[in-house]
Amino acid sequence: MKVWNIWKIAFITLFSILLLLISAGYIFLYNLSNTGELFESPPERVNLTGPKFNVTTTKGDLNLWLEREMQKEQTGNDVPFQLYLDSYVHFKTVLPIFGLTIPLEMTLEPYVSEGGNLELYERSFQISDFSLPSQRIFQLIQTTVELPPWIYIYPDEQKFYLDLGGISEDIQIYIKSFNLEEDDLQFIITF
Repeated sequence: MKVWNIWKIAFITLFSILLLLISAGYIFLYNLSNTGELFESPPERVNLTGPKFNVTTTKGDLNLWLEREMQKEQTGNDVPFQLYLDSYVHFKTVLPIFGLTIPLEMTLEPYVSEGGNLELYERSFQISDFSLPSQRIFQLIQTTVELPPWIYIYPDEQKFYLDLGGISEDIQIYIKSFNLEEDDLQFIITF
């Protein structure tokens, strides 16, 4: 009879510890992603006066440019991320949680804003085996990944906003056409 009570106590103790760890993990993720700060808006676009160039490119060339720009923006201490195009825009990163690196992949639908910038709305995402609301995923990305200053995150709208006027003070990029299906990418670049 005493052996049964010892196993019963051990099971209840182990189950309680497991429940506490799961609860602590949930609270940690909730607090990490609930920063409570206001999300800043991109600055108004200042139209540069200077020579304008119409540029037509392909997804392959734009992927090469994006890779180079992202390498410039990331330092060795930052959480690595990748942004690339195929039929949709893809965002990959890892989220450091509890000393683990949790892989995150997002598929985003691109839309050109009125100001010629790019808005990327969430189409789908996969974050290891976790099930979190997409608003929380955007908040986690905002608090853990050091994105370039011209990429804004809006968790409530589940989108990234790329302010192409903020990439450089000397160059302004305006999107004329951004059709990934037909590989029709056209920009106006002002120097």
